[in-house]
Amino acid sequence: EVPLSQREFRQLLREEEVDRLLRDIGVDVVALADTAEVIYEDFSKHGMSMDFSNLMDTILNLRGKNTATVKDVKEQSRVIKSVVQQTLHSNGSKMMEEFQILRAELALLREEALRRDEEDEEDEAEALLPLETEETGHFPARSSSPSAYDREDGVQSPEEPKEQ
Repeated sequence: EVPLSQREFRQLLREEEVDRLLRDIGVDVVALADTAEVIYEDFSKHGMSMDFSNLMDTILNLRGKNTATVKDVKEQSRVIKSVVQQTLHSNGSKMMEEFQILRAELALLREEALRRDEEDEEDEAEALLPLETEETGHFPARSSSPSAYDREDGVQSPEEPKEQ
């Protein structure tokens, strides 16, 4: 007996006659198709395959007129918990990847901003360098405070003693 693959199972549910037969016995075909992935994951976890016997059990257990048992509720709870955990793990991984990308982009932006700041500081420093003029020769421009070079002829005047 060859097991039915998930793809074959979905194709089987799309066939008009199968759809009609399943509806006649009270199976919600749309719900069955929606839960196919979970059904196959469950079979895989338990080392089972979708042979004819498991196909019939699955279909008959998913009839709408069946009364839910405690076992059914526990199984549904287990499936929901598993799906939520997988989703959380997947979303967490995606978020970590996105944060790593953002960190790298921020580092590049920071480096670029620092480089621009350094260039701006260099430009400002160049703009503040004294200009050589005929009056000052190679000496720096005069500051506003008096110095030993305050004479017009450039000769140093003797410093006067400071008052104490």
